[in-house]
Amino acid sequence: MVVLQSLIKTFWLIYAPVALFLGFAALAVLCAVWLPFALFFYTVLPKRTGHYFGRLVIRLGLSFYLLFLTWFCGCRFKLNLESGSNVKGTSILIANHPSLLDAVIFLAKVPNTICVMKASLLDNPLFGAAAKLAGFIRNADPFSLLAYAKEAVGEDANLLLFPEGTRTPDDSPICINQSPALLASRLNIPIRTFFLRYDQPFLGKRRRLNALPSLPMTISLTCGDIFMPSNDYSALTKELESYFNQQQL
Repeated sequence: MVVLQSLIKTFWLIYAPVALFLGFAALAVLCAVWLPFALFFYTVLPKRTGHYFGRLVIRLGLSFYLLFLTWFCGCRFKLNLESGSNVKGTSILIANHPSLLDAVIFLAKVPNTICVMKASLLDNPLFGAAAKLAGFIRNADPFSLLAYAKEAVGEDANLLLFPEGTRTPDDSPICINQSPALLASRLNIPIRTFFLRYDQPFLGKRRRLNALPSLPMTISLTCGDIFMPSNDYSALTKELESYFNQQQL
């Protein structure tokens, strides 16, 4: 038994760089294959139809990608979304942001979700066309963001926000901006909280993209509490920040 455990451990050590390469390569291939089709459908489909179609394709493609990571890259996903995957109507989905993989998990598992993303990603040649077809929103100041978000309400889509605006460095407290509270109040929709946990740091802030994980790696996503909109943005923001930091302990 000890010899077998040692052999398995050695295998994962040797396989880790292969798994990392396969993970990046598979995502790049999926994006590259979809890119010309996304450009075509972006120009020919009506706007709302394109949004629904683009989000559906992204969800199916990323669901397959998570399976690929499970089969070939040593990832173990524990996704306990409960009611989160059956959100009715529009909600604001917010979560902590420890890794570059976070948005992929959400977009694969929560239907009809619009991601609020950095301008640099929306303008990226590899990701931009698919993101624009799906109606993803540029991360701007809260009031500009509100103008973009109103359209999502009409499509019964969920708005995915990482309210820190960037990935959280390891063991750092979570600092939430006022965007979720402002959007919830102005759009009169609830805020649903989620928590991502990795059993080791992976693709996090201040970590090299080629930093090898220790395989197999376990990633979990769970639902948290639901917060109703409030006109007091500051108070709701402080409440959310306190809640997230308590859950991180």
